[in-house]
Amino acid sequence: MDSAVVDTEALGEGALNPSNGNEEEKAKVVVIMGPTGSGKSRLAIDLATHFPIEIINADSMQVYHGLDVLTNKVSLNEQKGVPHHLLGTISPNLEFTAKDFRDSVIPVS
Repeated sequence: MDSAVVDTEALGEGALNPSNGNEEEKAKVVVIMGPTGSGKSRLAIDLATHFPIEIINADSMQVYHGLDVLTNKVSLNEQKGVPHHLLGTISPNLEFTAKDFRDSVIPVS
């Protein structure tokens, strides 16, 4: 199952977190999950055309550049100017672990 993560901080006020006694606002994140070819990328891009949000790719293969056809990666034209992170940014000759993904996403969020 593939997924796309949408940073939705700009959708509205941050949620309060009373569970830890702290009422700090937290950024909102929407995770879109589903099987290959179900329209996750299209939905994320459609949301981004209505709200000022960015897309963080969470597909383990689409993170690699040069595998566009194999992974059915959205083209620059299909991205409609919406900022995409971790989409075709890693050389396929390199290993990209879950830790690498976490470390790459933290500066974005």
